[in-house]
Amino acid sequence: ACGYRVSNVEDPIQALEYAVRTKPDMVMASGLLPGLTGVDLACAFHAMPVTKGIPVVLFTSYDREHKSLEGLPADVPIVKKGGSFSEDLADALFESGLT
Repeated sequence: ACGYRVSNVEDPIQALEYAVRTKPDMVMASGLLPGLTGVDLACAFHAMPVTKGIPVVLFTSYDREHKSLEGLPADVPIVKKGGSFSEDLADALFESGLT
């Protein structure tokens, strides 16, 4: 509805491969993924030269200070479930220059 094309990839390793091939404008990941966590995925994107310029957003119900989010790069926005979801998502899109 907002004019974005969305591709879904369920496996985090496949998400890395897909992003290397397609160079998406943004990656949105759940905090809980099979195998790797969303934090692991965000760190991987930030560590590899081929993907480090791709903005990553993390969907979670946790605050940034929660222990399960330790190591999350500071520039990765968090979009929280609940009442602030729309605002958090809009902020993440704006910060990434996608609005």
